[in-house]
Amino acid sequence: MPVSARPAVAIYRHDLLAASETFIREQAARLCGYDAFFAGLRRVPGLELPDDRVVTVRDGSAPRRFAQIATQLGRVDAQFLERLRARRPVLLHAHFEGGAIVALPIARALGVPLVVTCHGFDVTMHDEARWPNPVLRRYYRMRRRRLQDEGAAFIAVSHHIQRAMLARGYPGDRTHVLHIGVDVERLRSDPATAREPVILFVGRLVEKKGPEYLVRAMAAVEREVPAARLVVVGDGPLRASLESLAAATLERASFVGPRPHAEVLDLMRRATVLCVPTVTAANGDSDGCPMVFQEADALGLPVVSFASGGTPEAVIDGETGWLAPESDGALLERALVAALTDPLRWGAFSAAARAHACRAFDIRRQSERLEALYSRAVGRALP
Repeated sequence: MPVSARPAVAIYRHDLLAASETFIREQAARLCGYDAFFAGLRRVPGLELPDDRVVTVRDGSAPRRFAQIATQLGRVDAQFLERLRARRPVLLHAHFEGGAIVALPIARALGVPLVVTCHGFDVTMHDEARWPNPVLRRYYRMRRRRLQDEGAAFIAVSHHIQRAMLARGYPGDRTHVLHIGVDVERLRSDPATAREPVILFVGRLVEKKGPEYLVRAMAAVEREVPAARLVVVGDGPLRASLESLAAATLERASFVGPRPHAEVLDLMRRATVLCVPTVTAANGDSDGCPMVFQEADALGLPVVSFASGGTPEAVIDGETGWLAPESDGALLERALVAALTDPLRWGAFSAAARAHACRAFDIRRQSERLEALYSRAVGRALP
């Protein structure tokens, strides 16, 4: 790995790096004053990362498996720590609360500050759902309190997540709202590409994404707009039941599974509306500020959803899209029909969405704010 004059920051995630976590890789790539590398427990199939910028505990061997377990329990593996020290990080930035709890002893051993980003389920899901075993739950809460006491700074990806964090005991003076953001210069609609009467869903097929509400709403949409077509991108535990429901009630629905990010963006440039009707799951899980909504804004793609979690921070009701009250399927249907049949309003929403993305979600501006927070944490002037 070439030696950099910039101070190094270690980006921590247990598994490096799931295909759905492009936002972590993109944020690291946007750092200008710091040189990022990735640290975690193990490599997983997913996003490509340069081998010379990855340090993991586990290499697949049985002894290293025990080293991984020990590190998860707070006893940092010596070999892992030695390889991290060789890169001389000035700061450790952990994503998700569970990862931050494991990263705290690592930061302590390195003698560097820990910055934490919380995203959604990690601070909204009820502890009883995440840790049904009461002994494990007490252990988890004890380590979370240590994290809250010792972490240098805590980042919430939306005001909704900040409120959830404060309710869990995170310190108000060290808990900041900072959107990760998207590349608004790269994410642009193509005027030469015709929009199709497609209602696009992009996300995990899980309760909090509300896919069943969308499939049920599409029956009424098809009656009003016969050319309308549903395209579902993503996978998850609800896929089989949703496909059965769609087969029984809809004429035109496609479940295409997970797709490469570039292909998803192409679908977004051709669709007329993005609909991910987010809800609060029974276990408390709710969305922070979905990245796909930020991407839709940048692409001038109006969004229809429920006013749940952090969604209203990405979608301004009546300005960049339509938001129905949570679980109001009838209003969701009407909003989808309006998106497909009112071209003047669609055009106004499209332009406003693009402007909102440039104003609120420009990753360059957000990365500058992140680096300023890093610099405060390490007690040094901006590079």
